[in-house]
Amino acid sequence: MLTSPRFQRPLVVVAVLLGCASSPRAQPAAPTLSRDADVHCEPTGAPSSAFTALGLTFVGNARVPREHLECVLGHALDGAAPTDDVSRRELIERAETLLHAAYYDLGFLEARVAADPSRATGHFTIEEGERFRLGAVTVAEVDAQGRAVTALGGDGAIRQMVRAGEGDWFSRTTVARGLSAIQRHYRDAGYATVEVSQNVALRRPARTADLAVQIRRGPLVTVDRVELRGNTRTSRESLLAGFRPLAGEQYNETALDTWRERLRASGRVRRVDVSTEAVPDRPDRIVLNVEVQE
Repeated sequence: MLTSPRFQRPLVVVAVLLGCASSPRAQPAAPTLSRDADVHCEPTGAPSSAFTALGLTFVGNARVPREHLECVLGHALDGAAPTDDVSRRELIERAETLLHAAYYDLGFLEARVAADPSRATGHFTIEEGERFRLGAVTVAEVDAQGRAVTALGGDGAIRQMVRAGEGDWFSRTTVARGLSAIQRHYRDAGYATVEVSQNVALRRPARTADLAVQIRRGPLVTVDRVELRGNTRTSRESLLAGFRPLAGEQYNETALDTWRERLRASGRVRRVDVSTEAVPDRPDRIVLNVEVQE
């Protein structure tokens, strides 16, 4: 993943997936159904220390059952444990964010979740609001002047990358995955600075949410040079064997990720991070900074 502010993905979505595999309670591995019948999580396993310590309670969750919220949080908080009051408050704040995300993934786009700051435990008041289905979905590329142009690979192919159809329950995770797929598609073709944005328009009487995705591809970007840091025992040539894209080649995100995963799997380094750096006055060139821990 790119970490330079200029080139990092413009959309950040906190995602809590349905059907999580961990749970705060030991009970049979069977889905718990809500009044909507499709809200479910398959609970298995024992409570995590973080989940047990928070002593969670919920008020106002009329359509999403407690079991689902507990399962989502039990999965997300697994491995975290509060050691003092500060870390407990941080965990409660994290749980509040995760609850928001869980509701958004179910289509409750106006849900509000608030933790009670006066309590040492996780007591959450929830206003669910209406649940929205996906309405019209449009995906369009525009040029620097805002004029519509044909998307890379064709408008139809780009639309298929947003794997959600009209009438589905709106899920921000599904939308985020679609936008990420579009972004990678352009970056693999050399458009490292592509911008993919979204606009969601709620239609309350119909309880639908229209999604408009806009793409601005920017210039084709070439790698100016590759900087390597942190290699004290292994040569540059050895570490960068098979590295792509090389200096002078067009940027390709998948090629870069493939090299990084191979290096990690080789066991020669404990960690490898790649970031990008802009070249002054050259929007069509970038520097790849590679940092390793041997």
